[in-house]
Amino acid sequence: MARHTIRFSDEQIAQLEAASGGNISDYIRKKLFGEDGGLREALDRIDHLSDDIEDLIRSMPESGGNEGLPLLAEILLILRATVKPETIRKVQAELSRNAITPWSAE
Repeated sequence: MARHTIRFSDEQIAQLEAASGGNISDYIRKKLFGEDGGLREALDRIDHLSDDIEDLIRSMPESGGNEGLPLLAEILLILRATVKPETIRKVQAELSRNAITPWSAE
């Protein structure tokens, strides 16, 4: 395997160590080459969610007070794409605890 050296400041090294949990090489490799899903996974999730929302909107009656639905859908998609999966699980667990059925794409 070829080696390449990158120079970082002490502050950058500290940030990388904190973010990587100690293995900077693996962390950088995953960020550069997408081995952890990252943005690609979020974009795939957004595509699936937007399809589900479109289906839901099509099934709703015309102008039933849904003028704000596109804005709400966009906000929810942005939130879903930016939060960590464990945060989504915590929120869904809290909904379940309060006898509210969490939304699922399945």
